[in-house]
Amino acid sequence: MERSADAVNYALSTLISDVHHGAEGDARAEISCVAALDKNIYIGCSNGKLMSYTLEDSIDGTTKYVLTSHKTLKSRSPILSLQIVPSQSKAIVLSEDTLSFLSLPKLDPIPSDIMRSMKNVLHFAINETPEPLEPVGLAIVKRTGIAFWEMGNKFKFLHEFPIQGVMHVRRSGPSLCIADLDTYIIVNLKNLSQIPIHPISLSPTWKILPKIEVFRPDQYIMVVCTDTSDDYQRVDTMGLVVNGNGDPTANPMEWKTMPEHICVDEEQIVSLHLDVPTSTINGESDQEHNSVIEVRNPGQSAVLQSLQLPANASGKVRLMTLARNGFAVPVNSRQEKLLLVPFSLWNRKESNVTQSEQPEEDSKFDEPIGSGLTPPPTPKKPTGPPSRGKEHDRTGSRNRNTGNDVSGSLTRFPTSRVLLASRSAIYALLPSTLLSQVEEMLDGGKVKDAAALLAQAQAKHAKDDDLAADFRYLNLRIGIAFLFQTAFEDAGDALFRGDLDPRWLMGLWEEWRVVVQNSSKSSSPVMVDIYSGLQPTFEGLKDTTIKQIVANYSPHLKPSTSESSAGQELQRTLEWSAREMLCKYLRKFRTRRQYVGELGGMYTDEAVNRAVDTVSVMLYAPTSGPEELQELRSLLDESLLISIDDVRDQLIENGHIQSLARMLEKRNDHSTLIELYVNVAEGTWRDPSISDPVAKVRALLSNSKDRALVQKHALWLLKRDRHNGLKLLIRNESRGARSSDEDTKLLAQIREIDEKAATEFLEYLVLQKKSLEPSLHTQLVTGYLGSLLKHMEDPKIAELHRSALSEYLSSASRSSRPFLFYFAFETPDSEHKQIRLKLAMVLQGSNFYDLEGLRRKLRVQEASLRSLLCLETAILDAKASDHKAALSVLVNDLQDFVSAEAYCSLGGRVITPKIAIAIADRLGLANWAALVLTSESSGGDAVNGNVGRSRRQASSHSPGVNGIRGGTPSDAASPAEPRKAMELTRMLLEVYMKAGESRAIEASRLLNAQAVNLDPADIIPQVPAGWSLDLVSSFLHRSFRRSLHEVYEGQILKQLSAGQNLQTSELAFEAFAAAGAMVEESNGDERDEFREANREEESSSPAADELKELSSRIEEKLAEKHRSDNMDTRPHDTRAWKRDQ
Repeated sequence: MERSADAVNYALSTLISDVHHGAEGDARAEISCVAALDKNIYIGCSNGKLMSYTLEDSIDGTTKYVLTSHKTLKSRSPILSLQIVPSQSKAIVLSEDTLSFLSLPKLDPIPSDIMRSMKNVLHFAINETPEPLEPVGLAIVKRTGIAFWEMGNKFKFLHEFPIQGVMHVRRSGPSLCIADLDTYIIVNLKNLSQIPIHPISLSPTWKILPKIEVFRPDQYIMVVCTDTSDDYQRVDTMGLVVNGNGDPTANPMEWKTMPEHICVDEEQIVSLHLDVPTSTINGESDQEHNSVIEVRNPGQSAVLQSLQLPANASGKVRLMTLARNGFAVPVNSRQEKLLLVPFSLWNRKESNVTQSEQPEEDSKFDEPIGSGLTPPPTPKKPTGPPSRGKEHDRTGSRNRNTGNDVSGSLTRFPTSRVLLASRSAIYALLPSTLLSQVEEMLDGGKVKDAAALLAQAQAKHAKDDDLAADFRYLNLRIGIAFLFQTAFEDAGDALFRGDLDPRWLMGLWEEWRVVVQNSSKSSSPVMVDIYSGLQPTFEGLKDTTIKQIVANYSPHLKPSTSESSAGQELQRTLEWSAREMLCKYLRKFRTRRQYVGELGGMYTDEAVNRAVDTVSVMLYAPTSGPEELQELRSLLDESLLISIDDVRDQLIENGHIQSLARMLEKRNDHSTLIELYVNVAEGTWRDPSISDPVAKVRALLSNSKDRALVQKHALWLLKRDRHNGLKLLIRNESRGARSSDEDTKLLAQIREIDEKAATEFLEYLVLQKKSLEPSLHTQLVTGYLGSLLKHMEDPKIAELHRSALSEYLSSASRSSRPFLFYFAFETPDSEHKQIRLKLAMVLQGSNFYDLEGLRRKLRVQEASLRSLLCLETAILDAKASDHKAALSVLVNDLQDFVSAEAYCSLGGRVITPKIAIAIADRLGLANWAALVLTSESSGGDAVNGNVGRSRRQASSHSPGVNGIRGGTPSDAASPAEPRKAMELTRMLLEVYMKAGESRAIEASRLLNAQAVNLDPADIIPQVPAGWSLDLVSSFLHRSFRRSLHEVYEGQILKQLSAGQNLQTSELAFEAFAAAGAMVEESNGDERDEFREANREEESSSPAADELKELSSRIEEKLAEKHRSDNMDTRPHDTRAWKRDQ
C-alpha cells in the first residue's frame, strides 16, 4: 500500500517471541495486559503472573529483552489491567476486584502502611496528562461510585462521586470520560457536573463494549457503533473526538470493522482489528481471519497504513496499549551497517586471467530457473559478526573512534510508544526510519518504490549531514538491486549517489580487470572500502560479471535463450546498456573530482583516477558518438594519468586521425591539415572523433593568407557549404585584386559546382565590386530574366502576376502611386517577386548589358507573358531611347501615369530614386537600389540616408553596349534638361491624345500642369475633334492670359529702354564734345595700314588716355542711375533691353 509522505510509517518489531520460555508456570497461560517504560517491559498473564523483562546484552553479542523477575499473585486470578506511573516509579495492578500497588522495576509490593490494596474495584484510571511536579490523580471505580485519590509522597483520598453502572473510564487533566451501559459521559472534576456526549451504539439490536482513549490533554476519542449487517457479521463504527466541555475537536472517522483497541501515538490514530478476513486486507478470496493494525490521521477515515504480523508470528495480536513515555526497541542500529570495512575486489590470480583464457563453460549458464526476471539468490552471509571498521566519509575514508561496545546508551536504539501482544509474544509498533522503510521495500522486491522514497527523503534532507551516510548506503543497496534487474541506467545513477568506488564497477567487465590491477602499480589485490552492511552482498558478487547478470536475466525462449535470435538481440541490447551505464558513471566521476578533489578521498587517489581515465579512453575509442569523441579528445589532451601501453592499440585500430590533426595544428602546417580534413570529409580517411571536418576546413581557410590555397579549397568547400564557400571566395579579394578575366574564369568554375552560388557571386561582382565587364552585367540580367520566365511557366505564378496587374489597373489609387510601388509592397512576398524587383532595378541602373539581346528575348516570348512584363519592356524601351514606345507602355499597358510623368521630368527613367530607396529599406535590396541610385544621384547621400553613399565607377566616357553610354553624375543630379523634358512632355501628351477620350482626364491634367512650357499653337491641332472644349478651356485661358501679359510687359520694357537710350546718348554727347573731333580717312589697304598705325599712336597719346577716363565716368554714372531708378535687372529683361539697344 502506498504511504503518505506526511504520515509516520510504522513497522512491526518483535520484542519477546515467547514470554513463557524459561519462566516457571503454566505454558497455557495467556498475556492479558502489558506495559513498558524505558528499557523495561511489564507483562500480566491470565494466571495471575507478573513478569518483568529488561533490555540487556546477550552472550551472542546481540541486545534483547531478557526476563529479570516474575511473581504470581496469591489469588492467581487474571491480571485485568496494568498501569505504569513513571513519576512515582510505581505500577498499579487490577486483578479480579483487588487493586494493588507495586514498585518498579522489580514489581515488589508496596507496604500497606504506605499504600494499601483496595477491594471491590471495578475499574481505575490515572491522569494520563499530569502537569510536571504535581501529584498524579487516580480515579477508582466501585459499584457505589468513583473515588478520587492523589498519588504523591503520600496516598491521599480527595472525595467520592456517587454514580453507578460505570463500564469504562479515562482521565486527562480536569475532566473524566466515563461510559455506562448506553452513553459516553464527560465529568467536570471541578464541579462534578455530567455532560452526556453520545450513545455507545446507535443500533437498537447490537451493543458494543465502550472504548475510550485520551486523544490530547483534556480531549478524548470514543468508539460508537453506527450500524450492523443483517447477520451481524459486519459492525460499522466511528470515532468521535471531544474535549472536556463536550465540544467536538475533530471530524468523526469511520472504521469498516470494529476496532478492538485504539490508541493515539503523537498525531495518528492506531487501531487494532481482530478476526478480519484476509480478503479484506489484500483483496484475495481466502477467508482466513487475521489481526490488522490500521493507521489513520485524526478526523480522516482513509487508512494511511495497514500492517499484519508475519506468517511465522506467534499467534494473532490480541492486545494493544500505549506506553506514553516510550520504550526502547532493540533493532540493528544504523552504525552497525554504516561502518566501513576493507574489501578485496578479486584475487590477483583472477585479475590476471583475460577473457580468452577463461574456460568456455565459465561464460555459459544453464537455462535460468523461473521467469528469469528475478535477481540471483542472495549470497550466504558469512559466519561470525562483521569486523568493525570506520564510518564512511563523503569524499573518502577517515579514521574514526568506533569502539566495540554494544551495550552503550540506549539512545542508539529507536523508541516506540505502542505495544502489541498475542497470547505469548510481545511486539512494538516502531515508527519506521528511512533505513528500515527502504530496506523493507527492497526485501519485498519493490525497488522502484524504494528508490522513489529515498529520492523524496534526499530532496527534503539534502543539507542534513547526519543522514549523508544513510543516503549513500541505501543508494548502494538500491543500485545493486537495479543492477540485477538489468535496469542499468538506474543502477548507475544510484551507485554514483552512493559514492561507489568505480574500480568495483569496472571489475564487472573482465577485460577491465587487468587495467584496474595495473593502475594500482602493485601485485597486491585491489582493496576498496565498503559498508559492513553490504559486505555479504559484495562477497557474493566477487566472481560475478556483467555477462552473467545479463544471462541470468534472459527469459525462456525456444529452443533456448542462447540460440534464439530474440535472445541474442536481447543480450546484445543489455550488454550495450550496461556499457553505457559504465560510460556515464565514469563521466560523472571525472566531473565531480574537479569540484571535490581538494577534499581528498578516492577523488584524489592516483590509482583510482588512472584506472578511470584509462578505461574511459578504451570505452570511447570504438564509439562514434560526438559526446564520447569529445570526451576522448579532452582526456587525451588533459589527463596525465592515462596508461599509454593500455590504450595505444585501441587508438590505432579505431583510426583516431584527430591525434595527427592536433600534431599538425601545433606545427602550423595548415596546408597539410586542410588536406587531412578534406580527406576525412570525403571519406578517404575515417575518424569519428573529428566532428564536422568541413567546419574545420572553413575555419582554417578563414585564417589563411595564401590566396591560391584559399581559392582552391574554397571551391571544394562550395560543394558542401555554399554560403561559407562563397564568403571565402569574396573575402579572398582582399588578399589581392582579381582581374576581369580572372573573375570571369572563377565565375565559370563556380557555375559548374552550384548555379545558385554562381548567381550570388555574379551579384557580388556587379553590385559590390562594381565590375564594368559588359558580359558580367549581361549574364546577371539574363539570369534574372530567365529565372523569372521559368517561374512564370507555372500557371499559378503567372496568374499571381496577372492578378497583381489587374488589381493595380482596377484600383482607384493608381493615379497616385506607381505600379512598381504597388507590386513591391502590396503583393505577397515570394522568390519570383524578389527576382522581378532585382531584374527591374538592374535593368534601370546598369548601362553595360546587351540591350538589344534582351529586347529580342522579350519579343520572342508569348504575348501572354509579354503582357505581364510591361514594366521591364518600358525600361528597355527607355534605355533604347524609344521614348514614345516606353511612354505608350506606361500609359496604355500599365496605366502608370505617375511613372509616365516622372519619366518626362527625369529625362527617360522609369524607376525613380524614391521608389528605389523604399525598396532598399523595406525589402532588404540595398545593393540593387544602390545601382539605381548610382545613375540617379551625384554620389552623395540618398534621401534620408537610407541607402549609403554610392560611388560611380564609370565616367561619362566609359563605353557602353550598343551605343549606350554611362551617364555622368552631373546628368543624374538634377532633372532632365528643360528642352528634353519639354520634348518628352509633348510625347506624353501626344500618347494621351492618341488614346482618345479614355485618357482625356490625364491629358487635361498634364496640360494644366505644363501650360507654361506648351505653346497653344502646337497643342490645339492635336486635340481630337470629339473632345469637349471644357477639357482644354482652362489651358487655353491660362495660355492666352500669359501671352497677353508678355505683350504688355514687352511694351513697358521697350519704353523704359528708349528712355534709358536717350539719357545715355545725352551723356555720351557731352563727353564726346569735350574730347574734340577726330577725322580718319582710308583708301583700301593703305587706309587699313594707316588706321592700324593711327591706333597704335592713339593708344600711346594723351588724348587716348582721356577718352578711356571719360568712358569709365560714363559707366559709373549709368550704374548710379540704374541704382537710383531701381530698374528691374532680371536676366530675361536685360536680354530684352540689349536686343532693343
